Amino acid sequence: DRLCTGCEGRGGAEGAERTCDTCGGRGIRVQLRQIGPGMVQQQQVVCSECRGQGSTMSEADKCRECRGNKVSKERKILEVFIEKGMKHG
Repeated sequence: DRLCTGCEGRGGAEGAERTCDTCGGRGIRVQLRQIGPGMVQQQQVVCSECRGQGSTMSEADKCRECRGNKVSKERKILEVFIEKGMKHG
């Protein structure tokens, strides 16, 4: 992975990223669930709106190359020369 060249690692248009309203920018939500009379269970769950990022961006503002992920895949071909008797590692 490398920083996207189309958006320079921003994920989209400059200033389009805003704090997630659901989690308040923390990336997690606290869920309360009643498991019995008088007993409550508290869970921390990854925010489904921003997927744990803490910020959101509208679909129209996302970069077309990286789709808002801020990074893109890069393929490289590496040539390695191994001589007889070389040690592993």
